Amino acid sequence: MEYITISDFLEMAANGRLQLSDKMSFLKRHTHNFDEELIKCTIYDLISFVGNRNISIKGSNSVGEYNTTTKFFLLKHGLTVEELLNDYNPIGLFLNHDKTAMLTANISELEELSEVYLMLTDIHDYLSKVHAIDLPTKKSSTRNGLKKPHTSFKHLFKETYRGKLDIFIQRLQTNQLIDKDRKWIIKNKTNTPAKLFFYLDKKEALHYKGKTAALKCFYNEFGGDVVEKATGEERTTTRKNAFEAEYSIDQKEFAFLNSWIKSE
Repeated sequence: MEYITISDFLEMAANGRLQLSDKMSFLKRHTHNFDEELIKCTIYDLISFVGNRNISIKGSNSVGEYNTTTKFFLLKHGLTVEELLNDYNPIGLFLNHDKTAMLTANISELEELSEVYLMLTDIHDYLSKVHAIDLPTKKSSTRNGLKKPHTSFKHLFKETYRGKLDIFIQRLQTNQLIDKDRKWIIKNKTNTPAKLFFYLDKKEALHYKGKTAALKCFYNEFGGDVVEKATGEERTTTRKNAFEAEYSIDQKEFAFLNSWIKSE
C-alpha cells in the first residue's frame, strides 16, 4: 500500500475500499509500529474526521430532509462521536435517540469508520496492559478477525454479583436458556445471549472495558462466540448482530432475573 495521508486513508476506509490487512498495514506504519502516543493521536484524527462528516437526515414530515454534520446531530441528542464509533451500530444508536429521524446517507461509511476506531482502541488497550509495541502473533489470539477476550466471565460482573453467579446460572437453566453443561440451548436465537448481556448492563450488574471483548467473553462462557463474519456455526453470531440486540431487549424476557439483581 503506497504512502497516503491519514485523511486519504480514512476516506478510502469510509468508502469500503480497503481490506482488513490494508487497514492494519497502514495503521502500523502510520503509528511507527503501534506507538501508544501515535495511536492516541490517530484516534483523535478519526474522531475529528467523523465529527465533521456530512450526513443526510430525513426527519418528521414537518421537518423534512436536511443535511448536517455527525458531530452536530450527536450533540443535539447528548451523544459524542466516541459513543457512536464504539457502538458499532450507528443506525441503531441514531434511531434509538431520535425515532423520527432516518439517516438517508453515509450509514455504511460510519460502520466502516467504526471498525477502524475499534481496531485502534483494541490495539491501544492491549498495549496499555502489556507495555509492548507489537501485536500478539499467535494464531490462537484471534478468531475470525476478533481477539479473544482478556477478562474472565466472573470479572464481567461487578464485585457484589460475583459471589452469587451460581444462582444466576441456575436461573438460566431453570428457564431453559442453557443446558446442564452451561451451553446455550440451540432453539434460542443466537442473539439472545447478547440481549441478556445488554439487559444486565442496563441493570448496572456488569463492569468491563471494551464492549466487543466483553460480549465475546459472555458468549464463550455458554459455548458460543462473537465473530466478524458469519460462519454458520451453532451458538455463533456476528459482532454487528450482537450489538444490534441492544435495541431489541424485551424486559419481560429476563424478568426472572429481577430478584437476583435486586438482592445485591
